[in-house]
Amino acid sequence: MQASVLRFNYSLESALLALQAELTHKTYKPGGYTTFEIYDPKLRMISAAPYRDRVVHHALCNIIQPIFERTFIDDSYANRIGYGTHRALQRLIQFMRTTPYVLQCDIQKYFLALT
Repeated sequence: MQASVLRFNYSLESALLALQAELTHKTYKPGGYTTFEIYDPKLRMISAAPYRDRVVHHALCNIIQPIFERTFIDDSYANRIGYGTHRALQRLIQFMRTTPYVLQCDIQKYFLALT
C-alpha cells in the first residue's frame, strides 16, 4: 500500500473533516497527478490522482452517478454498478445471434482530439 494511503487512513477522521471543510468553503485544490506508462496490451500513459483526490472523486461519483445513470443507454457497460464484462459479453452473444455484421474499431487519440 502506498505511503500516501497509509498517511491518509492513519488520521482518517481528521483527513475527512479537513476535506469536508475545504469542499464546503470552496478552498479545495486537487493535487498533482503522477504520470507513468503501462503495457496493457499496448503502451498507455496513465495519470493517477493523489489518494486524497480519489476520495473526493468517489464522493462526487456517489452524488452524480444516480443522476447520470438515468441518461445512459442499456448497452453502456463500463464503470456501472450491475454492469460489466460478463453482462456485456451476454449482450454481444445476443447481437451475434441476430445479425451477421460486426464493427470493431479503436479510434486513435480520440480524447486528444477533444481537447
